[in-house]
Amino acid sequence: MSHNDKAISVFDRHDLALTMIRAGFRTSIVFIHTQLSKLLLRRLYKELHLKSPSSGLLSSSAYVLSNRKNQLYATLFMNIYAQLHGKQQNSVDVRLVIESWDIFKMLVPQYNDLDIHPKSINEAWTLTRDFRCETNYFETCPKCEKQYLACDDSRLAKRCPYCNASH
Repeated sequence: MSHNDKAISVFDRHDLALTMIRAGFRTSIVFIHTQLSKLLLRRLYKELHLKSPSSGLLSSSAYVLSNRKNQLYATLFMNIYAQLHGKQQNSVDVRLVIESWDIFKMLVPQYNDLDIHPKSINEAWTLTRDFRCETNYFETCPKCEKQYLACDDSRLAKRCPYCNASH
């Protein structure tokens, strides 16, 4: 790798970090995708949002898929992401997560006022990460033939959120 390639790579990682922080990603997720210093990421977050970044555990897909209503909204988000992402399940494209999240917010403009999940871009990212790991996946209902998001770790019974048919 030439000196110019390294410089471009460093610039790209900083650009991606700024894009992700502006979008509201937790610094732990930004670190995973950029490998930039956690101290630098926290400083950037504080400069951009005028507050310290949140800490603590990320929500799991099982939490996001905790009821049928959330399952429907998570399915909507993941359908958007899957359409933009194509067949590349072996990676999470954070720029497509951002684009998918923006489309989701346009389709569900009052999502903040509703008691639904995914509630944030971080929960949306968790869905895409777990989809890549095949912890959650699309299931097709044998009765109505609609696809919906299911999760191995979810406490929900294997039922279609559209027609309530059991599997």
